[in-house]
Amino acid sequence: MSFSQGHQLVQRQSLVQRLTLGQRFTLQTQILQLRSQLLEALRKEKYTPVAKCPACGMELNYLQIMQGFNRDVNDLTTGCPKCQTRFRPHLIFKGVATSVELVFYCPAQTLDRISAYSTLTPDDFCRKDQSLYRSTIVHFGTLKAALAKIGINYQFDEVTEWKDKARAFLGKLPDTTIADYCGARVSEVRKLRRESGVMPYSARRLLAEIE
Repeated sequence: MSFSQGHQLVQRQSLVQRLTLGQRFTLQTQILQLRSQLLEALRKEKYTPVAKCPACGMELNYLQIMQGFNRDVNDLTTGCPKCQTRFRPHLIFKGVATSVELVFYCPAQTLDRISAYSTLTPDDFCRKDQSLYRSTIVHFGTLKAALAKIGINYQFDEVTEWKDKARAFLGKLPDTTIADYCGARVSEVRKLRRESGVMPYSARRLLAEIE
């Protein structure tokens, strides 16, 4: 990591630490929503995590589901923030002509399981284990981005003609996130953003737009 990249990371971490609890919740919720919208724009697919506590009936939102996961890769439950009951959430996938309810894995569980599928095409992966495939797409955008996190170079392309589809999200999400979801290089996303006259992602600016 270069000095400038390290300095920017420290600045972002410092900003997050200065935000109030409510602001952090708002920011994290908005980022999850934008990532879901980017997926829909790129793939014409909709992904919705759902969870209703069987004990108290509370319906958890996306962020609450994510916050309720623990780091145990064998524990597929999330936790209810109201009564602390643990239970399995699900992922509703809607495609052009299909809708299905799937097991929803957290990022750690996803990374723990995907290496066995690293030689398969996306279609073959999806046929083998649709729940794991869809969870991977939700959390990391592409199989290439997910597998790179565990040191595997995935050889298949997944998203094509992404530039026009991703243009509306430039500056609203970090360039790195958009690159992962598009299966593109960060330099390509950065170049497109600059050519479009869009400022880099800023947590403070995103908050100002939604508050």
